[in-house]
Amino acid sequence: MTKFNIKHTRSLGLGRLAVVSVVSALLLSTAAYAGGMMSQDQIAQKVLEQGYSKVNRMEMEDGMYEVKATDKDGKRVKLNVDPKTGKVVGMHKDSMFSN
Repeated sequence: MTKFNIKHTRSLGLGRLAVVSVVSALLLSTAAYAGGMMSQDQIAQKVLEQGYSKVNRMEMEDGMYEVKATDKDGKRVKLNVDPKTGKVVGMHKDSMFSN
């Protein structure tokens, strides 16, 4: 009987740890958006509105979104996008995808 209770307690502890991890990740994500940052979906929409297409990769780097997209000439580019406004503030050709 004691072994069962110990195992049961351990499994509850792991379950609680998993729940705490998920809740922590959600809180961090919510805090970023509460701080005025746009979601990745919103950033993608803003990039498309600025004349780019085929947005297919996005990550945060040095406080900016780095977005891979296609420019008006069909060239693959990396864009630096302001996370609060969605405005493209820098661009360079993506050497990984030369056309």
